[in-house]
Amino acid sequence: METSNRGLTAYFCQEDDMSSIEKYLHLSQKKVYKKGDRIFTIGEKIPYLYYLKSGKAGRLISTINGAEKYVKVVCDESILGEVIFFKQIENSGVFVAIEDCECYLFDENTVYKVLLKDEQIIRDFIQWFCNRMSALSYQVSDSLIKDPHYRICKFLLDYVKEFGVYKPNGQYEYNGKLSHYDIAKYLGMNRVSVTNVMKELQEEGIIIKERNKLVILDMEYLEQL
Repeated sequence: METSNRGLTAYFCQEDDMSSIEKYLHLSQKKVYKKGDRIFTIGEKIPYLYYLKSGKAGRLISTINGAEKYVKVVCDESILGEVIFFKQIENSGVFVAIEDCECYLFDENTVYKVLLKDEQIIRDFIQWFCNRMSALSYQVSDSLIKDPHYRICKFLLDYVKEFGVYKPNGQYEYNGKLSHYDIAKYLGMNRVSVTNVMKELQEEGIIIKERNKLVILDMEYLEQL
């Protein structure tokens, strides 16, 4: 599937691929989290490095105006809790399962004595950390410089390209729940602002938004922003 390179990692880090860890899954503990479950809580110390084999999870913080914002979202074949694990500090945010998640937990002994002696895993870790820095850079840039209309359009374009399906008529379609509140949390925006922009996009024939479906009708409009 064709994807946009610029800015997509600000939300999803789609280039993450730590699947080289999977040959060591027999050394880990498996845990499954249902959508909405808390994976980490505030003040918790994490004695494990979490490998997210499947699903989607995000770190939530509360902004100064009380809104919730995802400051990090990770998907299949990625890592959770790396800063807490490697720095041995208390967790300062809440990590929740955005979708059902299948995780594998590696203890400290396994990480340092097994995983980090594997050359491929070390290379993957370096690439993964670079992706994280790139994601943070895009998040800060978009939050400080871009207006709500641009940010929402860019998010919709990236989200549907990453998680949706390309149709023969040139449209992208995503089937699944993506509420205005969800979008607001991804972007750290007020839900009312999201609702207003989404209404404009529907009235202008750019998108169709139903309860469990999002269709991009005018890809050219979003791509040229």
